[in-house]
Amino acid sequence: MIQALDSDTAVLRMVPVYSLIDTLRTPTNLVVTDEVIVAFDRERTLAVATAALEPFGLEAIHANPFNRTVFLATLVDGNEVSCVTAANTLFAEEHVRWATPNFHNATVPCSDPSDNYYPQQFWMPLIHGDSGWFVTNPYADTVSVAVIDDGVDTSGHLDLSTSRIDPGWDVAGFVSPPSPDSDPSPSPVDDSHGMRVTGILAAARNDTGLVGVDPWCRIRPI
Repeated sequence: MIQALDSDTAVLRMVPVYSLIDTLRTPTNLVVTDEVIVAFDRERTLAVATAALEPFGLEAIHANPFNRTVFLATLVDGNEVSCVTAANTLFAEEHVRWATPNFHNATVPCSDPSDNYYPQQFWMPLIHGDSGWFVTNPYADTVSVAVIDDGVDTSGHLDLSTSRIDPGWDVAGFVSPPSPDSDPSPSPVDDSHGMRVTGILAAARNDTGLVGVDPWCRIRPI
């Protein structure tokens, strides 16, 4: 079918779409573009990078401003090779550390949370925290964020399930001399600053309470 469509004169352009089927939530569709991201073994100028990529039918567009070994490249006109094939070929080159197609990940619109205190969270749009919710990340709940504060205890908390808490560590022990241990509970027990910070960071979208900046992540209390 692909070959038939590719040879159809009525078809101006055709690109494959890869679907991640091992997702934890909504399947993620990756659309192939005409671009490849390439990391060389050392820093290069744009001209040198373009010359190195020319045999592969690619042209360097610009370098990563924070890492000038990494370039965004595009397929030159008339190149019949897909960016997936070009990236795979480049990956095997000695002077290339890695290469990958610059996939386009279609975002999925996310409705405003129905958690009852969310309308009072005026800071969320100010820091554009809600903008990240428009990007579907099927592995969001595999990210563990360390909260370095005075302890976390989520037992009975409506917005923070204990199943999202990774093993933590009490660095100081709140004794003299310090005695570190693996119990990250608040000490003294009535000190809730670490809990408040954790709620702002990670409160779940569950129709109650607040909503955290990352309502899916895991927490590692320190």
